[in-house]
Amino acid sequence: MDAALSLVRIAQEKTPARCIVRFPGLLRLALTEKMRTDFQQAAHRFPREIQFLEAEEVRQRFSGAPEGVCGALIRDAAVVDTSAYVRNLWQVCEESGRVRWQREDVSNVSALFEGGTKADRGGMASNGAQSTSFDTVILCAGASIKAIRGFQNIPLTACRGQNLHLESARPDATLGTPVISGKYIVPEYFSGSSDAQDDETVDRGVQRIIAGATFEYKDSDQSETEFLEESCKNDVVRATSELDEPLHRLVPDLYDGWNITGSSSGTRALPPRSVEGSIPIACRVSGTREDVSCWVFTGLGSRGLLHHAYLGRMLAHAVVAGNEGLIPGDARRFPLEMGKSHD
Repeated sequence: MDAALSLVRIAQEKTPARCIVRFPGLLRLALTEKMRTDFQQAAHRFPREIQFLEAEEVRQRFSGAPEGVCGALIRDAAVVDTSAYVRNLWQVCEESGRVRWQREDVSNVSALFEGGTKADRGGMASNGAQSTSFDTVILCAGASIKAIRGFQNIPLTACRGQNLHLESARPDATLGTPVISGKYIVPEYFSGSSDAQDDETVDRGVQRIIAGATFEYKDSDQSETEFLEESCKNDVVRATSELDEPLHRLVPDLYDGWNITGSSSGTRALPPRSVEGSIPIACRVSGTREDVSCWVFTGLGSRGLLHHAYLGRMLAHAVVAGNEGLIPGDARRFPLEMGKSHD
């Protein structure tokens, strides 16, 4: 978490006039007796980070909560404008003079080590023009890594996630603190031209929220490529259908106070779960020539914002030192070999 917050602060410094991170806290609802007990114990163990809230205190913070439900307030939880964060962070990298962005379709990693034409790499040909060769390649293509030759069977599951976008339909429909318990509901802090809501919605006294997310997997008759293409498209009807019941448990009268205005979508690359949870994959790929190296960084799933900074740093150290052992063992639990099946 410290590594992620450090990068968020660096990115925020690029646009001091526009807020890209807020710290409103996070309210977790205890929808079962076990959750209630767990939250009480967590608040006792970590009183500076977590505050246990009785049902009345929950309703004071979140008027739409179910009656009689207590919860836990994670005091310093952050909400990040991820699009602005990534843009700002890349700008910092560019200004260092150490990186350059070059867009190119690649489906053959081996050709990257040998130069050749873009057609050799499996991409679009460009009048036979020669391309640069590399001594080190790091594949960070998310779920699309399976489109690269030799990595079709990497242990990842593509999963579309959709959020619903809603606007308040009446003045008493408000949300100040993000809420989560299985699904989540978050105020849309970063929409429009201002730090929070855009001028038009503020003038109308309207608040926007985001609710999600779905977990949608490919059908048995779909190819991986077809599913990834479909995942880029918003489907508000399906999102509403899949989120209706779990969101109703969080906010019984959600659709009485809020109107659905649309949806947004993205694709997760989910790694196999272990006893430690869903740990991303970061490792060196064997089977290359001795004078080159290939690495993989993928499978960040739904928690990329938490994992990316720390694992990215450790991967960078490993690449520079040529020592895969610098990467945490859980992240390199799947040995990968160039061009081999990774079942």
